[in-house]
Amino acid sequence: MARNQRQSPLLRLPGELRNIVYEYTFSDAIVSVYRSSAPPEYFKMNPYIGSGSSYFTTAPPELAALTKTCRQIYADTHLLLFRLITLHVHSDGSLGYLLSTLENSQQHAIATIQLTTQDASVGGTLLESITKRPGNDLVYQGDYLDLLEWMESLPFDKLPGLSRVIVEEDGQWAYKRAGEATLRAGVAHCLKGREVEIVLPPSVA
Repeated sequence: MARNQRQSPLLRLPGELRNIVYEYTFSDAIVSVYRSSAPPEYFKMNPYIGSGSSYFTTAPPELAALTKTCRQIYADTHLLLFRLITLHVHSDGSLGYLLSTLENSQQHAIATIQLTTQDASVGGTLLESITKRPGNDLVYQGDYLDLLEWMESLPFDKLPGLSRVIVEEDGQWAYKRAGEATLRAGVAHCLKGREVEIVLPPSVA
C-alpha cells in the first residue's frame, strides 16, 4: 500500500481531495438493474439511457473496477459508490436479488433510487382501486394481492439510507393516464410512511 501511495498521483492527494474526485466520477451515474432472460444470471446492471438520450452513464463494470484498484481506493469508495450512484430499478425481482449480493453496509449506503414511471403508476393505480372498493370481493382481493406482490418486488424497506426516489421522466409514457397523485401515492405506499423525498417528472409535478 505504501508503494501505491508513493507512486499514484491520486493516492498522494489528501483524502478530502480524493473524495472530490470520486464524487465527480460517481455522482452522475445512473445504473439500470433488471432481470436477465439468460440464466443462470438473475439480474444485470447496465448503463441507463433515458428517453431522448437525456442520460448516459459509465458502464457499471468500469465503476466497480475503480473500487478494486487497490486496498486504499477500495476503502475510500466501496460504500461511497452506493451513496452516489442512482439505481434505476424495475418491479421484476432484480432489486431484491441485487441486495442479496451486497454487504449490509453497502445496502445501507444506497441513497437514490429511480423508479420507472410505469411501475409507480401500477402501484398507485392498485392502491386507488382497493381504497375505492372497501369490500372483500374478488376484484378487491386480486388487486390487494397484486399490490403486495408489487411492494415485495421493490424492497425499499431494506434500504435504511434511502433519501430520494425519482420517478423516471419517460417521453414514451402517457402521463395523462397517471397524474401526480397516482404516482406519488404508489411510491409513498411502497415507502411505508418513511420520510423520503419523491421526485416526479416535470410533466406531472
